[in-house]
Amino acid sequence: MQNTHQKRINKNNSVPEKSFAGNYLKKQVNFRPEISYPVPRDTGYIVVVPSFNEPDIIRTIASLEKCDRSAKSVEVIIVVNSPESCSDDIILQNRKTCNDIENWKKWNQKQGFRVYCILKENLPVKHSGAGLARKIGMDEAVYRFNQLKKPQGIICSFDADATCERNYFTEIESFVCRHPSASGASIYFEHPVTGEGFPQSIYHAAILYELHMRYFLQALRSTGFPFAHHSLGSAFFVNAGTYVKFGGMNRKKAGEDFYFLQKIIPNIKFFDLNTTTVYPSPRISDRVPFGTGPTIKRLVSESSKTFYTYNYSAFLDLRILFLNIEKLFSMGSNEHKLVYQKLPQSVRQFISEENFCKKIMEIKNNTSSPEAFVKRFFNWFNGLQIVKFLNFAHSGIYSKVDVAEQAGFLLTVLTKSDGDYGDSKELLMAYRKLEKEKN
Repeated sequence: MQNTHQKRINKNNSVPEKSFAGNYLKKQVNFRPEISYPVPRDTGYIVVVPSFNEPDIIRTIASLEKCDRSAKSVEVIIVVNSPESCSDDIILQNRKTCNDIENWKKWNQKQGFRVYCILKENLPVKHSGAGLARKIGMDEAVYRFNQLKKPQGIICSFDADATCERNYFTEIESFVCRHPSASGASIYFEHPVTGEGFPQSIYHAAILYELHMRYFLQALRSTGFPFAHHSLGSAFFVNAGTYVKFGGMNRKKAGEDFYFLQKIIPNIKFFDLNTTTVYPSPRISDRVPFGTGPTIKRLVSESSKTFYTYNYSAFLDLRILFLNIEKLFSMGSNEHKLVYQKLPQSVRQFISEENFCKKIMEIKNNTSSPEAFVKRFFNWFNGLQIVKFLNFAHSGIYSKVDVAEQAGFLLTVLTKSDGDYGDSKELLMAYRKLEKEKN
């Protein structure tokens, strides 16, 4: 079906050869610009929102529209998508979503804030999902910033069930002014954990899951890993030039945000923005195979009172590995073997001595300073490798532990206190405070 909600641009529309995104866009075989409306010169932010079977998209749009105005214009691109052989009910809901957006625009769209709906039906089943939809929207955003020759234009990743604090755009603007070298940032988030919108069982599950996320981040930072940040699809931004430089968004059905950020974070100036808040929904969802929605669904269906997270001992093992990294640069291959032999059992079982020493020598031969050596090491042993290690370590060496128990223990270590934080909700509030204070 053709997109009836958006004027189509000529499919042969050329991309200027010397533009910052020209080569990137030409390599995207299936890319065709969807939005024909000219890009206002003052456009500074483009928010990309994948949408699949979303009956309440107006709530998300209204939240963004109510934000305090920044000095630059905002565009919101909503990619309403569905795969081949999708059910008629979802197709009809998607089309209704597009109609709802167009009707909202008639009465609510204002100067400096524009909303565009891209309807994509019959996407290949192999690739359809959150990753492809996010990529379609982000590539469109890049195309529009490319027309303005604006590689510093900000692309915000958002979700169709999320809302945000009113200062969302003004705080991004202020943050970029304070940190001109920033190419991207993870934005502070909070799942709603009280109210009348959901049953208490869902709020309880959201508390446990978010506590796990915040415990994981702080535990990872305690190892000395230099690139530890949250990676939520609803809560990060990157500038258009960086997006292009690192090959754009992937087409993964889930976890696209994690894989994308692991690719760029070690190679740019990436920060945490904690002075505004995104509110992802804690709703049950099966739109993706893993993530918030499926985890909440599992916890509720199992009537779980707890969430089992990674044992902090595995993070301590990583810390021992990471503490040895810089000195490996000045060592020879025999000394590398001695360092390896003193590593924790979990690390030695995860990677063999031969592979470890070979990799260290390869990194050493391609770097000329300890700083470059460390950076290249963490490009190899990155966030994805860490998750693989943790899953391996918990398949026979360690057992997962109650998240409240581990989060409580780590918090006493981080704050050097003997505080009794009570239940999981109190622990979560303490972790939120800890992150907010580190701005």
